[in-house]
Amino acid sequence: MIDNNYERNKKYNKTIEYREKVMEVLLSNPRLASLCKNKEVDEEEVYDLSFTNYVPKLFVDGTVTKTEAYILFDFDIERNYVDTYDNVVMYMQIYCHKDIIRSDDNKMIRIDAIVAELNEMFDGKDVLGIGLNDKVSEKILEIKDNKYVATQVIYEVIDFNEKARIRAKKHLTSM
Repeated sequence: MIDNNYERNKKYNKTIEYREKVMEVLLSNPRLASLCKNKEVDEEEVYDLSFTNYVPKLFVDGTVTKTEAYILFDFDIERNYVDTYDNVVMYMQIYCHKDIIRSDDNKMIRIDAIVAELNEMFDGKDVLGIGLNDKVSEKILEIKDNKYVATQVIYEVIDFNEKARIRAKKHLTSM
């Protein structure tokens, strides 16, 4: 029975747990779902976005196929032998079909609206249970399919104590 090892696998691979937590946060936001689907989405329909519009793996050819927006996410986890926690970096790639690039009555670019929602949900928040997410990058992704545009947002997960040290260092250097 291969599939009965879920709890065991989760114990030995923290990425499984992290993906679940991020998916749970994404699925809790109906506005984000509506931005991705380009139509109003009610709370029951939000769960249909799991593994269709919200994919817990970075770009896989054939994932992005409809005139919608997609959020793909994954993690880099490096062992940290100095502290008690691992170094975790979360990557979120947002893909949007060019036909629906505008949102909010043509007032803004859809990807910008999606990134704003993601930042509200993740930046400065303890989503994974190991520290605060700190947005470190937002950059354009070049993709071969000319029907889509894409952006990548990167969050580092910072230990609670490390976040305080970073703030103090920024404060001291700004004096």
